[in-house]
Amino acid sequence: MRKFFPLAILVISFFTACSSDNDEEVIEPISEQTLSGFVHGDPFLATGGMSSINGNESISINLTNTVADCSTNILDFVYSVSADVPNRIGFHRNVIVVFSRENETPLNVLNSIVEITEITETQVMGKIRSESLTEDNMVEGAFVLNVCTDQ
Repeated sequence: MRKFFPLAILVISFFTACSSDNDEEVIEPISEQTLSGFVHGDPFLATGGMSSINGNESISINLTNTVADCSTNILDFVYSVSADVPNRIGFHRNVIVVFSRENETPLNVLNSIVEITEITETQVMGKIRSESLTEDNMVEGAFVLNVCTDQ
């Protein structure tokens, strides 16, 4: 019993020292620079794209490295980075970001982070951080996209 009591105190103090009062995961700030990185190993800088708001449910984000707007068909993008997130401002964790290049199989990257910073009737603003297991597909930065509506 004499040996058990000091051992129990030691174990309890170890677990107390290792516990945290804050169970929230701290998110490192996402870059304010224009979204850039690599898509299928090629340099990528977001210069166009579009978004759509699907009722109160979700926002579809489609970014490309060419000038594109609501009149452009997303299937015409040579390179694109896409994601769907809940229709609300804030951090969205565990988002699937899709990296696409023409004539290549799209790559789904799990556990990405998308922060939506502003939603208006005409624009969606936010930031993305996504990186595959290899550095062939990774992006980080900010975007501003027009909201496209069916007419």
